[in-house]
Amino acid sequence: MPVKGLLPVTARIEKMDFLQPAYIGEVIKVKAKLAYTSPRSLMVVVDVTSENMLTGKERTTNTAMLWYVALDQNAEKAPGSGRVAPIPQLAANTPAQQELRTLGEQLYRRRKEGLARPEGHPHHHTLEDDDLLNPARYTKAEGGASPSASKTELIQIMMPSDCMKGGSVTGGKLVPSNIVKGGVIMKIMDEASSISAMRHCRTIVVTISLESMDFKHPAYNGNVVTAKSLLNFTSSKTMELEVTVEAEDLGTGKSVITNTSLFKFVSLDKNLKSGPVKPLHLETRDDVRRYLAGQRRYEEDKKARS
Repeated sequence: MPVKGLLPVTARIEKMDFLQPAYIGEVIKVKAKLAYTSPRSLMVVVDVTSENMLTGKERTTNTAMLWYVALDQNAEKAPGSGRVAPIPQLAANTPAQQELRTLGEQLYRRRKEGLARPEGHPHHHTLEDDDLLNPARYTKAEGGASPSASKTELIQIMMPSDCMKGGSVTGGKLVPSNIVKGGVIMKIMDEASSISAMRHCRTIVVTISLESMDFKHPAYNGNVVTAKSLLNFTSSKTMELEVTVEAEDLGTGKSVITNTSLFKFVSLDKNLKSGPVKPLHLETRDDVRRYLAGQRRYEEDKKARS
């Protein structure tokens, strides 16, 4: 977004799929294209390919849909904070561009509708049935483990090297941005969820997708960031984990939730093939609530892929 005074910031990752691994010595190519613009956000579609230099063969390893907002760094606020600025609108001049624009508009409207639903809305999913949420009604399969057994917390202080390039103009000088890069937060979240998944399976695990990653608040230089990972749901071969990130201001002691996301993993056996996943033992009402929500998402995803 080459507009003077505007700093692009990741607002949400709609979905990121890890389709195939990339290997040492291969060349990675990243192609990003603007798909859709709303008045104050834009969606970017990214495709990652890996090329084997010996054979010349390429394959797609990752796909992603990301949302960005633009911060006005010339606004009269604290350096690096900024305000969300209007986005120059994108024209769709080809059928392919129109297809992407339609997809982006559908996702944008679905997101707005979801955020607007009150707790009592008939389409707002709630699980409040006392009997349904009673852990005693769910059997504990042999060899399983509870979500608390693999719960993980990673703590890291944010440094200037973790922050975005660019900044605000103050007194005719450029003040570097103190906003932490979205990729840094994503890496910490992936590490926390990977540890939880490995603790549960005690095998090699790989990320197959992440979705619904919301960047609710920025983290800043000097903040202490804590990523908390907890298993939601397991099928016979997949795991869904929820990761929440908090940023603490050491000067004030105040903490805010900066990010939430859902990660999906598979377990690999000694031959690096997809293997079985241990079942979850549900011990609390919250365990059951999160399990049933994850189960619903799993069934919806299976239905969409069939």
